Amino acid sequence: MLAANIVGAYNVFEAARRAGVARVVFASSTHAVGMYDEENAPALYRLEDERTFDEQAALRPDSLYGASKAFGEVLGRFYSDRHGLSVICLRIGFVTPTDDSGFLSPRDVDARDRAQARRARAIWLSHSDCAHLFDRAIDADASLRWAIAYGTSDNPRQIWDLDSARRLLGYSPQDRAPE
Repeated sequence: MLAANIVGAYNVFEAARRAGVARVVFASSTHAVGMYDEENAPALYRLEDERTFDEQAALRPDSLYGASKAFGEVLGRFYSDRHGLSVICLRIGFVTPTDDSGFLSPRDVDARDRAQARRARAIWLSHSDCAHLFDRAIDADASLRWAIAYGTSDNPRQIWDLDSARRLLGYSPQDRAPE
């Protein structure tokens, strides 16, 4: 984490500043605010639970990985405020290697795995929705100086509020995890 998420984030923002790059889209993670998820589980994953957390939620990392992503967000804010760099932080949900949401079904698994499957369904982000989200962040209005947006697909249960991604970036997820 130190090399990639701390030193690496600094190098990206500093290189962008020195090169006069207009915008950095920072791949953050929902782990930067993952304690909201963790402290409200497993009830938070049920379809009838309507609680969501938006980009105004205070940073509450659930791990050292989450803390390293929170550092990148704060560093991005510094570069935006101090150097005028446009920074969009995308708090990415759960992207699977095979892009197959079918394994997220709670059938034929034990109770612990069912809770994990419910969580995964709530934060799943398909490959095509992920590409669309980054495309929208890159092409967002040039006047957008700073933003945080969540990245999940249009899942039946949403934990992370997609309003800022939709409103600021024009993100329109097309995929959906199974109920």
